[in-house]
Amino acid sequence: MTATKDEVIVKKAAVELPCLLTDSEFRDRAKQLANVEADMGALDARHESMKQQIKQETAALESRRAELSGIVDRGSEFRMVAIEIRHNFATGRVLTTRLDTGEIYNDRPMTADERQRSLPLKSAESKH
Repeated sequence: MTATKDEVIVKKAAVELPCLLTDSEFRDRAKQLANVEADMGALDARHESMKQQIKQETAALESRRAELSGIVDRGSEFRMVAIEIRHNFATGRVLTTRLDTGEIYNDRPMTADERQRSLPLKSAESKH
């Protein structure tokens, strides 16, 4: 089909063009904008909270890393160990022994207070 010079062909199409808003549309878009602004504020607050949480978690991990690094470097760590504290009045010494290895890890002289043996006290009932 060939169009003649005087013929008019009409096609329908749609394109985006600026349109003035009605009052109702304007109020609706303003309300949507306010909601988006509120959502952005909430998201920013959540982001700041998450940054603080990540900082705290990072600090905790760095602290644990430093602790483990020291343990690995020394090849030992502190643990609760059962001990025996022996006051030897004959030698005037106090020996502290590890019960897990039998090792004496502290040997010191008794203090003046430790050298004083406690005397048995009579109970109040025995006086009567």
